[in-house]
Amino acid sequence: MDTSKLPKELPSFTKEIEINTIGNITNQEYNGKFTYKIPNTRARSNISKLEARMNEGLTLDQTTSILHYMLAYLRFTILEDESEHILPKWWQESDYGYDLYDTNVVTELYLECNEYENEFNEKVFGKPEESKED
Repeated sequence: MDTSKLPKELPSFTKEIEINTIGNITNQEYNGKFTYKIPNTRARSNISKLEARMNEGLTLDQTTSILHYMLAYLRFTILEDESEHILPKWWQESDYGYDLYDTNVVTELYLECNEYENEFNEKVFGKPEESKED
């Protein structure tokens, strides 16, 4: 890897994310601020382990598999337990999204986090090269 193209300063590893959405099943309003952190090696390992525990070695439908990945990802990338990282009560009470009926809330939060991770990677490594077709 050519490190001469890497930026001298890295962008922030954290980002404040706010969601304001309505549940697609319950019509409940979900509002909250979250502090997202780009996953490091430990977090990525924990994401994979939690996802595997959720899947229980079963062959699941694609929707459930994706939901398990998103829940595991959020569990280890949303900061908590610090005074400035207070999670919304509804998020804590729903076991970090696992007990929600409204999966669109989990999806929206995940997509916001994933978008920042993609922006971060683009700033650090540049845009991915598109594959050339003959």
